[in-house]
Amino acid sequence: MTYHSIIRTKAVLALIIILSIDAFSQDTGSSVFSNVDLGSKKYYRIILERGVSYTARIVSVDNMQTLIMIPDGTTAALPTSEIISVSEEKIRSKLSVGLGYGVPYAGVGINVDAHIYKAIYLTAGLGTANFKMPLFDIGGKFYLRKGNYKWQPRLTANFVSYGSVYTNNDNPDTKILDYFFSPTVGIGQLWTFGISKSLGFDLDFHYVIDQRKYYDAIDNYASEGIYVRNYRFMKYTFSAGVRYVF
Repeated sequence: MTYHSIIRTKAVLALIIILSIDAFSQDTGSSVFSNVDLGSKKYYRIILERGVSYTARIVSVDNMQTLIMIPDGTTAALPTSEIISVSEEKIRSKLSVGLGYGVPYAGVGINVDAHIYKAIYLTAGLGTANFKMPLFDIGGKFYLRKGNYKWQPRLTANFVSYGSVYTNNDNPDTKILDYFFSPTVGIGQLWTFGISKSLGFDLDFHYVIDQRKYYDAIDNYASEGIYVRNYRFMKYTFSAGVRYVF
């Protein structure tokens, strides 16, 4: 083997070693993000070489930089090569506000959910069934999945007021409005979308536990000769709304 051949061989080996080291370093960096769901609602604990850490959503990753979004909605670009650890953080929303129809919204109205402990939220609603008298709702929601997920099934328990309108036989213009109160239980879901503070959709089904007072009122009015014009009461009902999750 000539001197020039030896030199060329050494140069090729050196190039192979350099490319191997670079490939290994890229694989090492990408492995940090192997379990990351890019562009999702999930939060991650991101630790850099210099000891700085962030709790944020990861928007995108390339060889140069990693784009993150912290909980207040602002974004930052981190050097990808300096990130040494990424692990999922279990973070729940603290508050959400919704507009809709049904038990949580006390008819047609507004509902507020506030986080109180782990997967439990306190919920309260203010609304109306006839746009004259206010109704209310108070209760709780138990979420079966973490707030990191876009789809969050839940169980609900509420104490809600509801009303019925009756019309007198002798005077059709005379209306009697009665309010009743009952606990309800239900199952439903919250579906959110987006990488920032999320807009979501509520959909729940409820079972009204105590119908006795309603039917007692129907019987009492019938015994008094009062015709019940809208004799409608469902043991099962649903609610739907649009929600903003903070």
